Amino acid sequence: MLKRIQEWYRGPYVTPPPNDPRSSLVFITGHHKPHWTARAAQALVGFWLAHWQWIIGTTIACAGLMLAYSKL
Repeated sequence: MLKRIQEWYRGPYVTPPPNDPRSSLVFITGHHKPHWTARAAQALVGFWLAHWQWIIGTTIACAGLMLAYSKL
């Protein structure tokens, strides 16, 4: 199961285009193209890692406000 998740997260390998023998431009490596859902998950994880401090603080503050409002 972990292997399937890793394959989904990375995506299939895209080979580079063939090199033109007459050109000075050489493509050495390809890249992985993840599924759009994997790219969305990567964006969410990146956002969480960059901003986890204020997300946790805001969540606790909102939960406290909702709890105080429900006690009224």
